[in-house]
Amino acid sequence: MTATTADEKLRAENADLRVRLEVAEEMLRAISAGEVDSLVVESPAGPRIFTLQGLDASVNRFRGEILAQVSDAVIAVDNLQRVTYLNAAAEQSYGVSASEVLGCHLSGIHKSIWPHPDDGGRAAVALSETGHWCGESVHGRRDGSTIHVKSSVSMLHNMADGTHSGQLSVIRDITERKWAEERIQASLAEKEVLLKEIHHRVKNNLQVISSLVSLQAESLTDERVREVLGDIGDRIRTIALVHEKFYQTENLAQLDFADYASSLLNYIWHTHGTLAGKVRLELAMVPVVMPIESAVTCGLILNELAGNALKHAFPKGSSGEVTVGLERDPATATLCLWVRDNGTGLPEGLEWRQTSTLGLRLVRMLSGQLGGTLATGHGPGAEFRVTFIQKEIHT
Repeated sequence: MTATTADEKLRAENADLRVRLEVAEEMLRAISAGEVDSLVVESPAGPRIFTLQGLDASVNRFRGEILAQVSDAVIAVDNLQRVTYLNAAAEQSYGVSASEVLGCHLSGIHKSIWPHPDDGGRAAVALSETGHWCGESVHGRRDGSTIHVKSSVSMLHNMADGTHSGQLSVIRDITERKWAEERIQASLAEKEVLLKEIHHRVKNNLQVISSLVSLQAESLTDERVREVLGDIGDRIRTIALVHEKFYQTENLAQLDFADYASSLLNYIWHTHGTLAGKVRLELAMVPVVMPIESAVTCGLILNELAGNALKHAFPKGSSGEVTVGLERDPATATLCLWVRDNGTGLPEGLEWRQTSTLGLRLVRMLSGQLGGTLATGHGPGAEFRVTFIQKEIHT
């Protein structure tokens, strides 16, 4: 280090010491003049507030001039809960004047009304153990009205011996915020009721359409046309079941697809009584929640693949098994919906991607809507797997 550098460092240290000395002297002057009534001292347990003894009217006036600019109510009490100070905001919030409440019990200003009976005790314990408590409650004012408040309460300490000398509360009136929250909650509840009603009405309308299709099919003699109308009815009921599940659930943003799929498949097995009589249904589905768009699309895919398995995998009423699975890769948020049977399998040489049958064409189109891929598995029966990325659910 050069002589010049050492000299510059020494001058800087001297200047820093002069500043610290001036600050200390000013603090001593303020304490001697009675202009400071409390000190905040950092400690391992956090900041501690120490009150200075021997306060007089001039000190209180000085303190009032500072705290009068604070918009939150500030109230100080001693160990007997007698009011030793309150600022202008406290006077305005509680409809009192300092001259009439100083020296009186805090209950002369307000009474705390806790949301739960044990909240007051827990606040007292926290204040005793940590020296600080922050939370919300309701204050009853002298005129009988109430306000919602958020309070920050700290223990005060004597400067001489560090013993507790009372409490200092900074209180913010949050009544308007609470009212706004209540209005928002009421509005959300109303919208939830309306949304449930929409799901209910859509489900009912779809069921009416399904019933009309069934009635029309029953009036026809052409078996091929009746079968086509039956497939249309199944697709309509698949969509209707999604709306029924959303109507029944508390969460209107997402649907437990495993629960929905179980109901859908049981319905398919029930309506295809003759075909499904000897075919056992097995489920291997992990719990996954989906938004309504994905649930409808996956439901239609499931309806087509399970229906095809019942119609084509077990000829002449033979017995067998159909397994439906849903797997999820948490690392990539990838879902795989698959339907597998142990029946006769796909016909030899069938180019299923080029087939003109409506069922598989629908499955290919619906897989594309999910942004996924459709693939077949290995025998001995038939297996179709739809793999796609799970969409984020916005609540």
